[in-house]
Amino acid sequence: MARYERRVLSIRVAGLVLAMLAVLAAVMEQGCAPAAQQQTVMTSEQERARLDSLRKVWEFERNKAWSTAYENYKNKLYDRSIRPFWEVLRLDTTHVFKDLPYRYLADSYFRLGFPDSAEIVYKLGLQVFPQSQQLHRNLGYLYMGREQIPEAIEHYEKVVTVDSGTVDDYRILGNLYVRNNQLDEAIQAFEKVIQLDPSDDATRKALAQLYKSTGRTDEAIAAMERALEADPQNRRLLYDLGKAYYDRQDFEAALAKFNRLYELNPDDMDVLMYIGDCYSELEQYQKAIQAFERVLQKDPRNTRALCEIALAYKELGQFAKARTYANRALQIDPNFGMAYVARGEIYQAAADKCSSGRDVKFDDKLVYKLAYDEFQKAKQDPAWADYAQRMISYLQQLIPTKEDYFFHPDQKEARLDCYSWIYR
Repeated sequence: MARYERRVLSIRVAGLVLAMLAVLAAVMEQGCAPAAQQQTVMTSEQERARLDSLRKVWEFERNKAWSTAYENYKNKLYDRSIRPFWEVLRLDTTHVFKDLPYRYLADSYFRLGFPDSAEIVYKLGLQVFPQSQQLHRNLGYLYMGREQIPEAIEHYEKVVTVDSGTVDDYRILGNLYVRNNQLDEAIQAFEKVIQLDPSDDATRKALAQLYKSTGRTDEAIAAMERALEADPQNRRLLYDLGKAYYDRQDFEAALAKFNRLYELNPDDMDVLMYIGDCYSELEQYQKAIQAFERVLQKDPRNTRALCEIALAYKELGQFAKARTYANRALQIDPNFGMAYVARGEIYQAAADKCSSGRDVKFDDKLVYKLAYDEFQKAKQDPAWADYAQRMISYLQQLIPTKEDYFFHPDQKEARLDCYSWIYR
């Protein structure tokens, strides 16, 4: 019985296997041949959907790379920002972030101490964004730090032509031109700085020096006058203009500027001294004295003001009064060369006036000798040594000789009435 059951079971299994093979054969017969016929063509909507899906994946990867790179850069983790920034450059084919990845990547390299890599990145960026003002500026700054002045100039020139440039751009460019001995170009750059920032005193001084070194004083003054028109209360401009006119001996123009400046700031003693000097040069000695006296009201120990008053009174022929002011200066500073010069000029002027129209007498020579001695003392002050020596050389022929002393053995002082004030 058991053998029968095993046989039946074996038959049933075999039948089942045959049935399964038959089904499989039928399926294969029906499914293989029509496969190509069942394949469908993707519609345009499906294609757009597929591309949109790919774009979103690409944008996600790009934005993720930017977020990672910028977050590290912002937190000064420059070494961690390098790789993701390069990934941004690879993925940002439509330049959504413009030139920023190049700028930040180059700056990261620079801050990590790899300027050569920074230079490469800046150059790559300029291939894509040749009009990028910031890329030119940064690369120019890098070259300037390396003392590659011509290369720095090239890029800063593009900075100011691409988008006009800032006042700092023109200031840097002007300094670069000076370092490269391109003085005319430096003047143009500094003029632009003054136009944009009339209060830039340092650049104005540099510009004035450039004008002077290139023999263009008139242009310097004209430029400052234009700046003053735009800012008429600018004290620095008024002072520089006043001094420029004074240096070219246009004392009336200088006086006009200094008077305006004094009205704005009556406590400026330097300006008041210039006002007095201008009046002296214009031979308006009373007004000069008034100006210097105002200085003494503020600063009674101003030895130069005292000497200037002495010289003004000398020109007015008031020799005794003139000497009083020179003596006051020497009481304050016994080594002040200008005070000795003032006394020497006072004695010389007195002798010139007293001997005018006649031959020089022994009395005159004695007074010239007083002047000579004062200039000898003035020589000890280096500031006045050259002038004092010239006066000594001139007076050498007017002082008493040995023969003069021989024929006037008992006369030590000038006896003429015009010299009586000297010995009081």
